Amino acid sequence: MRIKVKAFGVNESEVTTRKGLSDPDVTLPRVPGIECVGVVDEAPSGSGLSSGRQVATMMGGMGRSFDGAYAQYTLLPVGQTIPFDSELPWETLGALPEMCQTAYGSLHTGLDLHRGQTLLIRGGTSTLGLTAAAMAKDLGTTVLATTRRSERAQLLRTLGVDHPITDDGTIARTVRDICPDGDDAALELTGTRNLRDTLRSVRVHGTVCFTGALSDTWTIQDFLAIVDRGGQPCGLGSVRVAAVAVAGRAGTGACGVSNPVPDR
Repeated sequence: MRIKVKAFGVNESEVTTRKGLSDPDVTLPRVPGIECVGVVDEAPSGSGLSSGRQVATMMGGMGRSFDGAYAQYTLLPVGQTIPFDSELPWETLGALPEMCQTAYGSLHTGLDLHRGQTLLIRGGTSTLGLTAAAMAKDLGTTVLATTRRSERAQLLRTLGVDHPITDDGTIARTVRDICPDGDDAALELTGTRNLRDTLRSVRVHGTVCFTGALSDTWTIQDFLAIVDRGGQPCGLGSVRVAAVAVAGRAGTGACGVSNPVPDR
C-alpha cells in the first residue's frame, strides 16, 4: 500500500545508518526513516483501508531493508500499518510511534513492571524518559528519574515524577536512601557508562532494562560478570538484565496499540 507521509520522527537508527555503522540488514542505496504518520493514498481491495485514512507505521525493515519515511510517499506492507483517529497536529503525531512503542515495550516486556513497584529511569528528561515516566505513573508505580541538571528537577516533579535525582554519575546510594532495599526496576537510557551504577541501585532479583545510550557508549570496558553492590560482590544472576533492541540499536518510541515485528 502507499502512504502519503505527513510527519516522521528522526531516530538514532537513522543517524547510525548515515554514519555507516548499521547492521548488514541495512542495504544500500536506501531512503531512511523507520517511522511515520500519514494518510492512505492507495491500498489494495480487501485491506479495509480507504483513501485518506489516518495511519501510523514503524520498523519491520522500514528504512533498512526497504525504503522508509524520508519521502513524500512510502510503500509498505498492509499489515504494518496502524489505523487511528486523532485531531492532534501532524507534527505532534509524528513524534509518537517509535517513542511510545519503545517506552511501552521497555516497561512491560523488558521490565514486566507492575502497580506498586518502584522504577528508576536513568535519563529521565529525554523524550523517551518522560514518556516512560508518564506511562509508569499511569500504571501506578513510584518513579525515580534522573537529570544531569538540577534546575530540571522541578520539570520532572511537574510531570509526575515522585523522586527527581540529580545525576553526577553515581546515584546508587541516593536511590537506596529512598528505597533501602533497592528499586524494583531500572530503565537505563544513558548508556553503558552508567550501567554498573544502575545495577547497584536495583534490589536483589530486580530487573534492569538497557534501552538507550544517550552517551553513545554501547560496550562495557573490562566487563566482569560480578558487580559490586555497596562493597559486597554479587553475581549478575541476582539482577535480571533485559535489553530492548529497537530500531537497530536503541529505541525512541508507540503505545502498544499494535505489535509490529521489529527488524532485529
